Amino acid sequence: MEMPTLQLLFDGAVTGLVIGLLAMGIVLVHRSTRVINFAVANMGLVGSVLFALLVVRWDVPYWLALIVSLAVGALFGAIVDLVVVRRLFTAPRVIVLVATIGVAQLALTVVTAYPDLDDYTTESYPVPWTGTWSPVDDLQISGAQRSVLVTVPIAAIVLGWFLGGTVLGKTVKASAGNPELARLNGISPKVVSTAVWAIAGLLGTLCLILISAQTKSLTQIATLGPTTLLRALAAAVIARMVSFRIALLAGVGLGLLQSFVQFNWLDQP
Repeated sequence: MEMPTLQLLFDGAVTGLVIGLLAMGIVLVHRSTRVINFAVANMGLVGSVLFALLVVRWDVPYWLALIVSLAVGALFGAIVDLVVVRRLFTAPRVIVLVATIGVAQLALTVVTAYPDLDDYTTESYPVPWTGTWSPVDDLQISGAQRSVLVTVPIAAIVLGWFLGGTVLGKTVKASAGNPELARLNGISPKVVSTAVWAIAGLLGTLCLILISAQTKSLTQIATLGPTTLLRALAAAVIARMVSFRIALLAGVGLGLLQSFVQFNWLDQP
């Protein structure tokens, strides 16, 4: 076996950061509702594909399109809770888990219904910065990777602050651990659930935008969500569906492992 080059290790770590952030979204939903969200990646496709169409096809400024797309992703997450999860609020968690698989297929159906999507296959996915930066020999950092290095730590810090420093964040764990006690203290588990699913939709959208920018196209949207979910779910399981920090670190570890495997066995799918 050969060790991967510095570039491959860096690429794997950057991809792992995004996987770790998505895993944090899975952990967030599970900690608040005890549901394993199999739709988190496909939910992100709704906003991430819309973002590409807004910028490339409809000439909307990048940052305005980003805000709109993240808002749409959060709104889709809230709608999923209100229409699907809330109707199954008292159902066994395995039933809700199966429902999230249906939500994943629904999200893909929504994406494929977007106008002008069929004409997009020759276009590149929009990125905030172009060109590459080479801080040392044998290492080039693309604009898409720079956006990951900036965005993921900020998003992880904000999520940690939300859970530990806001009233709504502190009620997430309380409503999951003891819903009846939460109600007695004026906390509505259903409101918390809606807020959490909206955040999950936003995180999923952000992660899929970052991943799509690295793959540089939308030609694989049918598989992008499921393959991303598998890695994120693995990281969330390593974190035992509890620790955000371990989920993020596990995502980075899986990204590095992926680079090592691809480097040594690239011709063996």
